[in-house]
Amino acid sequence: MDAAWAASRPLSVQETANAIGGGNYKTVTTVLNRLVEKELLARELDGRAYRYRPAMERGAFLRAAADGLARDFLAAFGEDAARHLAEAAGGAAPQPPAPIPPPPPPPMYHIYQPPAPRPIPLAAAALAAAIAAGVVVLVRRRGG
Repeated sequence: MDAAWAASRPLSVQETANAIGGGNYKTVTTVLNRLVEKELLARELDGRAYRYRPAMERGAFLRAAADGLARDFLAAFGEDAARHLAEAAGGAAPQPPAPIPPPPPPPMYHIYQPPAPRPIPLAAAALAAAIAAGVVVLVRRRGG
């Protein structure tokens, strides 16, 4: 049926077999003729071969099939079972998938490296040398 609904025109037996990925010609013919008997497909003679097309749109077929299943289930098992089936069908309805969170960022590894020694500015080095020389002079005068 999917091949027939997808086609833009009636299909021959060979075209139908090709559309479904191959298959035995006689088997495909048998299935197509059974679908005609069930009034799901209509066939028309084109030269010496038949061409098959859907007898109803996909949506109408699905609605009719669901109505028939519900009617037969109700007749076989009663209203309580039908009520349970309706509740189960409501809970089994496909839910939209939850959004997929973005992946976490890759771990950032950092190996500690002490900062490189900064060069001491010339003025600071000269000042430190002058202070050290002054301290030496003061220590010699007092102690010496």
